[in-house]
Amino acid sequence: MLGLLALGIFTICMFVNVPVSISMGLASGVCLCVMGISGMIIPQKMLAGIQSWVLLSVPFFILAAQIMNRGGVAERLFTFANELVGWVKGGLGHANVLASMIFAGISGAAVADASGLGMLEIKVMTEAGYDKKFAVGVTAASCMLGPIIPPSIMLILYGYLAEISIAALWLAGIIPGIITGFLLMAYIYITVLRGKIICPAPKKFSLKNACKSFTKNIFVIILPVLLLWLIISGLATPTETGVVAAVYTFILAFFNKKKAFLRDIPRILVGTVKSSGIIIFIISIANALVWIISVEKTTDILSQFLFSLSSNKYVLLLFINIFLIIIGALIEQIPALLIIVPILTPIGAQLGINPFQFGLMIVFNLMVGLITPPMGMALFIMGAITDVPMKDIIISSLRFFFILCFALILITYFPIFTTLIPEMFGYIR
Repeated sequence: MLGLLALGIFTICMFVNVPVSISMGLASGVCLCVMGISGMIIPQKMLAGIQSWVLLSVPFFILAAQIMNRGGVAERLFTFANELVGWVKGGLGHANVLASMIFAGISGAAVADASGLGMLEIKVMTEAGYDKKFAVGVTAASCMLGPIIPPSIMLILYGYLAEISIAALWLAGIIPGIITGFLLMAYIYITVLRGKIICPAPKKFSLKNACKSFTKNIFVIILPVLLLWLIISGLATPTETGVVAAVYTFILAFFNKKKAFLRDIPRILVGTVKSSGIIIFIISIANALVWIISVEKTTDILSQFLFSLSSNKYVLLLFINIFLIIIGALIEQIPALLIIVPILTPIGAQLGINPFQFGLMIVFNLMVGLITPPMGMALFIMGAITDVPMKDIIISSLRFFFILCFALILITYFPIFTTLIPEMFGYIR
């Protein structure tokens, strides 16, 4: 029962706006006092929780995202995406989604997409005559593709926590990421076609300009394929892949902006250190809380409760999805993942769900929380980079909520979307 007490204290602290790391530390400290165990276990578990080569990949992918935003690489991605799909009704909206999909294939970070590339996308769409609230909604929804399309920081963390192949998880995210992107684009097209959103006429398609843009940006476009090939072929670990991404984007940014980029290097490094430090510290303190949950067999208690509600596998999956969407709306994604994975992965195994499918389902659920009030991170980022009132940001973003939920249903109830590619590469037998 002390595991449930720890979760309860953590939840209460979050509701009264206590920082995540302090909330976890308080919950762990109180429970250790009740258990009569020395508080020295907390720093021991904190240190043990971050002694992993896999976690070294996180700062490198964050660095790659920072370089892309500061080095003008993100702008080139958006320009290429606009040449490719800008001729469709709602052109820049489609370019917004496509650019986020390619950006995701390099950085794997939703926050970097929303704050860096997102600012550019909203600016260009607004200047072209698009409704600003619509531009904000599209940007907030498309940024959640980052943690789904490989390489993905969230999938790296999930693989580390669940002790399953990160390469297989990345492969499992390819089809869901592409389907979600196409669903968002289809919704944009239908919305514009029905006149629900007023936007300028799309640009005419030019094969010459598209080929020219492709040639100019080919070294940016091939990077996601290169990163995926490196880890699938076994030539690089996730950490080494992160190093390749950082070095590669550095070279691209240098040749793109040269002296201007070099002047930005101190800001890039400071931003990377801040973001990485926060993530690693949260991971370390979460390890102490997870240890208490494990020792107290909280997973068994929650599992028994869940199976008492229904014995139907598909009904239980629905309950889990609803629970995760609520969690994603209340708690930041990484802390939520750190706590949820040790609790839910045994339940997924009992239900007979493929671990890669279950991992994508959990991560996707939490990503939907990015645009779900009250704690949707993407909503706050949109509020910080635009002058749109929060009420309008929420309404505009929730237009896409049900589209994302439909994609979630496909992931949950149609395993082939997540297992097909890992099976092709021999990760599932």
